[in-house]
Amino acid sequence: MMRLSIIFLLMCTLPVVAESPTPDVGEVVEAPASLSAAQKDAVKRVLLARAVQIKVNRHRITPEAAAANVALAKQLGAPDEFVGALIREMGHPLAGRAAYDHRQQMEEMTQEYEIDALQIRLFVEGLQVEPGKIAEVIDWLPVRDLFNLATLEQLKLLRGDTLPGKLTELQALYEKMLEVYNTINSRETADAAAQTLLSCLPELDRTASIRMLLRRMGSHRLPGYDEIVGDIARRLSSRRRELFESSFYASVHMEALDALLCF
Repeated sequence: MMRLSIIFLLMCTLPVVAESPTPDVGEVVEAPASLSAAQKDAVKRVLLARAVQIKVNRHRITPEAAAANVALAKQLGAPDEFVGALIREMGHPLAGRAAYDHRQQMEEMTQEYEIDALQIRLFVEGLQVEPGKIAEVIDWLPVRDLFNLATLEQLKLLRGDTLPGKLTELQALYEKMLEVYNTINSRETADAAAQTLLSCLPELDRTASIRMLLRRMGSHRLPGYDEIVGDIARRLSSRRRELFESSFYASVHMEALDALLCF
């Protein structure tokens, strides 16, 4: 039912691209969750810690790591059903049907919470730094405007007549980012840039729906993208390539912000 509603929505609101791939249902939720902002933050921080543990333990969740996740979830005030799901990981490693059912439960739960668990996992896996530094970066990040799914309510705003405005918001975000990126020429300036870029996170969250559509369709199939965003996107991409080749001047914070802002 959800897939049909998404397809219908996109066909009605974006007729010029009706034949393009529709968003994956894993990135869209039907109704707002009842969690408080603090509870959502708690779930995100536990999922981040859990992703680090899985990376360190070669894609396994050890009983010790699971116990630490449960303790952290309780300490931060995560919802009871989420804590309950984590408790299931404290015993013998789940396998077979039990493992499949558990993954499905976690996926459905995080979607209901409007949290992008896949982005959390990809973010942690993509950081090429030692686990201790990843944990330090996670503690530093304000997660309120990060790892949020685009909702159907946000997608409803993506119509043919509103698309230019959404693309202009994305252009403005890229302009702001490039201005900061251009200040980087050392470890000190890279760390300072990362701190400055934290102010972009609310704008990143506001552009979640257009960025999701862009990932699914590709820039060449999104009407108006080349005219509005194309030039600044190319300049930002070129500057990012330069910084990547310099390893972001060894700034873990800058590497993390780049991965989040350009997802």
